[in-house]
Amino acid sequence: KKEAVKSNAAGRFESENDSLKTELSSTKEKLITVTAAREKLESSLEKLKKKCVDRVKSAEQSLAEERNLNEERKKKMKVFIETKAEELRIAKSDNDELYNEVTEARSTI
Repeated sequence: KKEAVKSNAAGRFESENDSLKTELSSTKEKLITVTAAREKLESSLEKLKKKCVDRVKSAEQSLAEERNLNEERKKKMKVFIETKAEELRIAKSDNDELYNEVTEARSTI
């Protein structure tokens, strides 16, 4: 009877052992699959990070260039306005002189 119990227990343990081995094998396969997927995701993430960093650098560079262009435009516009203001002052002065000449000419007539 003890032999039968031992034999029964051994059979159960063997069956359980086989089941656990199958489960272990399946789990290892899943682990390999999940690890490969994780590595692929990490690789994609690194590529995306690099693209993002490159785009940010590009945007910052474009912004700096745009600011420089705006500063140049501002300086040119300032020179233009100052030149036109000086031309206007000269024209006004000339106009005043001509007005005075006309006034003097009228008073002498």
